[in-house]
Formats: sequence, C-alpha cells, structure tokens
Amino acid sequence: MQVEIDTLKNEIERLNTSLKEALDPKEFIEIRARSRELERHNETLEKEVENLQNLYNNYMLQMQTVITQRVIEAPGTKKLWWRFW
Repeated sequence: MQVEIDTLKNEIERLNTSLKEALDPKEFIEIRARSRELERHNETLEKEVENLQNLYNNYMLQMQTVITQRVIEAPGTKKLWWRFW
C-alpha cells in the first residue's frame, strides 16, 4: 500500500513539474501567430526568388542572342573606332 502511495506521489510531482515547464496558452498562441506570419513571409520570398530566376534566365538568353548576332554579323571585319555599338 505504501509503495503505491509513493509511486502516486512521484507521479504527481512529475506531472506538476511538467505543467510548470509547459508553455502558457497565451504564449503558445503568440508563437503560432508568429509561425503563420513567417510562413507567409517565406512564401513571398519564394515568389521573389522565382521571379529573380526568371529575370536571370531571360537576361542570359538575351545575352546569348546578342553574342550569337555579333558572331554572325562579320567575324573578320572591325568596326570603326568612333562606333561604340
């Protein structure tokens, strides 16, 4: 009988300490709200990264086209010194 009482007392102490260490419900709600805010910000950043990748790919495609055009024009002829473009 005494062993059972001691076991139950230990269990009560363990549960009390776990309750003291547990998050406050208000704090938990704040953390959840912050988590949702960060998730939305993360989605925004992912969209920005995708847009930047598209911009980069378009720029590289344009540069490749310009390089190809310059090679096709006349590889042996030099432009006059006063023509910059």
